[in-house]
Amino acid sequence: VVQNATLVLHSLCWGAEPRHVQTIVACQGIPVLVDLLSSDPPLNHLAVECLWRIINLPSPTPKSDFCRLLARSKAAGKLVELLDGAFAEYRRSMKSKQEGTGWFDVSVQHADKVAS
Repeated sequence: VVQNATLVLHSLCWGAEPRHVQTIVACQGIPVLVDLLSSDPPLNHLAVECLWRIINLPSPTPKSDFCRLLARSKAAGKLVELLDGAFAEYRRSMKSKQEGTGWFDVSVQHADKVAS
């Protein structure tokens, strides 16, 4: 059910009409999308795309208003967790590739130091 609802939100966000996106915002869709950031892929990726579309909406509403809504929904922490997970997965994949070739990149060591 959650996956189908996410797909509907995504299709509304990326439809041809900006008013669809405005309707999502008016119906308290931002907190729902922020909650989806904690989901597994691909749902969290769809939520990021929808939030991107909302922020870049060509409307009379200033971006600062959208940013306030995102801040109230605690989006920053969830986005950081999402990015941290993506970077950790990238580092793991790079390490496994480099161990197979015998070559080790110093930047991976540096990224591990910074992450810990």
